[in-house]
Amino acid sequence: MAPLFLFVALLAAEPLQFQGIGMDTGLESFTTRFPRSSHEFWKGVITDFRDQPDHYLELIRHGTGTYIARLTPLESVAHLYYFQADVVNGVWTRLRLSFERPYGEGVASPIQYREHAFSRCPPCAGFLAELTKTYGKPAGPESNIEEILESLTYTWTAPEGQMSLVCGKFPDHTMVFAQHVELRPKR
Repeated sequence: MAPLFLFVALLAAEPLQFQGIGMDTGLESFTTRFPRSSHEFWKGVITDFRDQPDHYLELIRHGTGTYIARLTPLESVAHLYYFQADVVNGVWTRLRLSFERPYGEGVASPIQYREHAFSRCPPCAGFLAELTKTYGKPAGPESNIEEILESLTYTWTAPEGQMSLVCGKFPDHTMVFAQHVELRPKR
């Protein structure tokens, strides 16, 4: 039986990533991995990859602004539907991978949808269990309440940065749902 410190060291050696997306993932790779999805760079104006691929790639490689991707249902993986990254001089400093399924994709419209926001997001428990199995026990959860939504943030730290799983809960419901995963590399 291996000593406990060896097991912990093996966990720490595993690079932080979610669905193959880690601290070293280049944003331009998403246009290849998710070719049917929409990819935009926001810098005063919105540059869409489909309309201006050369300008878009130049901004992704060297620009400062916000990258946004909306995944199609066919390209969605592990319940991911939306990516957003803060980009500084072509390097992303924060990447948010959202689980919230958009309206119109098997989800009622905002008018019909007055409660049960958790119906647009998957349960948190499976993601938390899988990430804990891979990376060990996280720090947290840190709790933050905004209006009526309680957000619970679980964070894993490694030499290359931090990864957080943010889950949500409404006061009158027992379901805890996954909102997003956030990656913050050390640069």
